[in-house]
Amino acid sequence: YFIDNMAEQWQTGTGTVANPKGDGNSDIYMSADGVHPTPAGHIYLAGKMADAVRKVVETF
Repeated sequence: YFIDNMAEQWQTGTGTVANPKGDGNSDIYMSADGVHPTPAGHIYLAGKMADAVRKVVETF
């Protein structure tokens, strides 16, 4: 199974914690480098991944 977090658009917007744009959750979840999640972003993504895996497991 492949869980496509990009297609699901878990991360939205164009901002970062260093340069918030007010157009999505990346203002909180994307670090200043624009590539890596913040600590809050890691928690958010872990929750989203857990939910996605749970949905796959429930199909068995």
